[in-house]
Amino acid sequence: MQAQKDKDTIQRFKEDMIRRFWRFKKLRFPADDPCFEEARPRGLRPPVFHEADAESNLLIDPVLTEVERLRLIGMIPVLKRHQWFRSMSSSQALTQTVFGSLAVMGRLGLLAGLETEDGERPFQPDAHGAAHLALEVEVDCLGEPRPTSKDVAYRGLNPVTAECKLTEEGVGACSRPTLNQNDFRYCDGSYTRQKRRQERCSLTEIGVQYWLLVPRLFRIDAGIDHSICPLNRSYQLVRNVLATCLSPSGKILAGARVVLLHDERNPAFRPAGDGWRAYQQVRSMLLDPRMLQRTSWQRLAQLLRSEERTTWLADALGAKYGFFESASGIGGGH
Repeated sequence: MQAQKDKDTIQRFKEDMIRRFWRFKKLRFPADDPCFEEARPRGLRPPVFHEADAESNLLIDPVLTEVERLRLIGMIPVLKRHQWFRSMSSSQALTQTVFGSLAVMGRLGLLAGLETEDGERPFQPDAHGAAHLALEVEVDCLGEPRPTSKDVAYRGLNPVTAECKLTEEGVGACSRPTLNQNDFRYCDGSYTRQKRRQERCSLTEIGVQYWLLVPRLFRIDAGIDHSICPLNRSYQLVRNVLATCLSPSGKILAGARVVLLHDERNPAFRPAGDGWRAYQQVRSMLLDPRMLQRTSWQRLAQLLRSEERTTWLADALGAKYGFFESASGIGGGH
């Protein structure tokens, strides 16, 4: 009963966001604009740009120079765009809009004021006042056949990774339990030896190093069975923590942080939601819970309003995504 109620709440949130996107399209684009796949909404899907017009999904300050505009568009190469980057509900397009704009405008210093729920401000420049930011940075130190990417990789006083969500229903679970049960790679969601494999984890069997590294950062015994795999539902967050808080040689990086950036209105990331539970689970398992922090797009949008140079961006985010609405103003909640 509660599970169905939670699903309904998330569905209402998504539907409200989709209606907002169609209102934004009507406000900002001509009715017959050919850059969209459809001129009118069909069912419950957000506006989607044609592949050739995908960059139109970015909010680009009109005062940027042509060099700055092209740099912003190029911060995520076309081949690294997600399948639905062209959809207005794409969290990747939102991430590129916000962090890419700050990078090309030379306003990364504004991030120093972004506070997490713990009261930390992890995005601090180095001792010389400098910081570097890159998007979709591939991680090559975990032995993955398909390397994970950091949505945002910030390097200043300490390394920070931002994992960015918008309408997603969770943080990203392990895909092995979703495979066909006849597939040798299939896992039933437990950390046990299955299908005559030598290793307890299907991924360890092919050389992925999660379980070799997990004990360095987590209160998890990799040498015993677990009836429910501790990494199953929190898979993507754990990968990010391992990739951010350990050096390629396995040394713990003091001060490194992973920040989960989410929409405050999304029921999945409010108390009792799947994303919230996964976040809390990872924090409870970490030897140093401060390695994982949480903040919201709403806090970041308010920060953008605090400086004249980024006011246009804040207003545009408000128009497209509604970040200045109250948390109860869309989709309800738990």
